[in-house]
Amino acid sequence: MSVFNPMLISTGGGEDPGWPDRPTWMIAQPEPSVGQQIIYPLQTVANVLHNYFAITLTTTAGGNFDWGDGTTGTFGSGVVTLEHDFVYANCPTVGQLPNGDRQVAPKIEIVTGNLTGINGKVAHSGFNVTSNNYVSYPVFELVVQGTLVSSLLIGGAFVNYYKRLQNLYFKGLNSITSIEDYFIDLKSLARIQEFDYSGVVNCDDAFRGSGIEELTMDFSGTANNDYNSLLEDAPAIKYTSIKIPTNMTCDLGSAFDNNPKLIEIYDIDLSTMPHDYSYTFSKDYSLKIIGNNGVIKIGNSFSNTFADCTSLEKLRLDLTDVTTNNNADALTHNYALKELTITGWVNANFKDLDIENTQLDHVQLTGVLDSAPADSSLITIRLNGSLGQNSIVQSYLDARASFIARGGTLVG
Repeated sequence: MSVFNPMLISTGGGEDPGWPDRPTWMIAQPEPSVGQQIIYPLQTVANVLHNYFAITLTTTAGGNFDWGDGTTGTFGSGVVTLEHDFVYANCPTVGQLPNGDRQVAPKIEIVTGNLTGINGKVAHSGFNVTSNNYVSYPVFELVVQGTLVSSLLIGGAFVNYYKRLQNLYFKGLNSITSIEDYFIDLKSLARIQEFDYSGVVNCDDAFRGSGIEELTMDFSGTANNDYNSLLEDAPAIKYTSIKIPTNMTCDLGSAFDNNPKLIEIYDIDLSTMPHDYSYTFSKDYSLKIIGNNGVIKIGNSFSNTFADCTSLEKLRLDLTDVTTNNNADALTHNYALKELTITGWVNANFKDLDIENTQLDHVQLTGVLDSAPADSSLITIRLNGSLGQNSIVQSYLDARASFIARGGTLVG
């Protein structure tokens, strides 16, 4: 039996709902109508003995289901697990794939009550429980609508049955307050459409290890201050728009760590509050723009923040709120860096500045040296390999001499 590889199928210009790059091999899904509380889990069915699927719902009243292969039924209220074993011969041939797999678009709808929870991290009773970690449902697209949904569990580092999910379309408002671990390790998940983040106050590890390519999030009107590892180890992300609150200190530790294809982070304003930046942008080799390249107000945790940002060209740092020296390798391997401005620098808060092998010319280096505090006795600045290191322009030579006279140490 051949294995279906969606990456071998041409993409672009596919059907709705809401995904401009929806793969063309996917059959059309209905657009939820106003007021519906509904789930459409688009999936494939192979010509094998068993094609299992299961999902657990929390509802205040019952609903009905249509599995798309001729099987229909109803379910009651409370916490209800729905299971099905699709029969290949009963599935429609429309949209049949080159390897023979067929597609079904099941419909699960709550008619009179409210849908409040969706749990996809549930094994069909026919699964071999000793090998659950190696099993995933062939769900490629999940369409959801329900304003009172407060829980949506589909991702997971250990138990993850949605490893093939490519698109999540959550239409309208929801009641979700935390997306911690929600999409973790969903390695095929390329896009999320229309997800409402207005009530979210925690997004720890939300997209860590996922396949997300583009992401738009607006937390500006929320009390969300926890973004730890938000997109850590997400290898496909190229662009993200994120708005965070400007009236509170946030944990941005490892938020964008190891995103090698990430080019630009739109909209983020880091100028008003001192955040935790430990490893925040580390190993973002393609990153060129952070917000509008405005001031980044640094909090006490500043270790490895921009380490290995080899494409970053401009930084403006405000160290006013830094009270302890915790900046190990904050700036290393920033080979494309052309502009660097530092304000609020005092002797104890930023002791080791590594700007080796950068594109900083003598004008930029002069500005950096002059920004160092009157007492620089604890500060070391490393210049080896920087573009303007060996300049003989007098203003630069004076800045070097002045920095050393203030007790600073120059290397290079």
